[in-house]
Amino acid sequence: MLSSFHASDVEFEDEDDVFYVNFINNNGDKIEYIMLQNPREYLEQDVSLGMDKIYIERNDQIFSSYGGIESVNIHRGSIKIALADEAAKKLGNIDEIEIDFDISDEQFQGLISMLRNIFKEFGTFKES
Repeated sequence: MLSSFHASDVEFEDEDDVFYVNFINNNGDKIEYIMLQNPREYLEQDVSLGMDKIYIERNDQIFSSYGGIESVNIHRGSIKIALADEAAKKLGNIDEIEIDFDISDEQFQGLISMLRNIFKEFGTFKES
């Protein structure tokens, strides 16, 4: 199933050696979001617990997964994320996420840079 929304806010940061990107739609009635995160380095504990993969969360921690991102394609005003079956189930039977956004060129370059950091070891990130 496809989940799509317009992100009224796009946030990205490098905090405490963890790269974060958040796409947020806050229309007043409800808040929708997608969070992507990945640390600079995995700890031994991360590896032993299976947390040595990109973390994705949809609207609540109950809808989250470590790993399972098959591809990420970003364009100048949108991003598309495809999920493997197991991750799709964990995110509420969502196998594809499409988000459109409107940010400045400077913000877009910062977003691209942060996504490159998040996906650097996984080869699933493509820019168009």
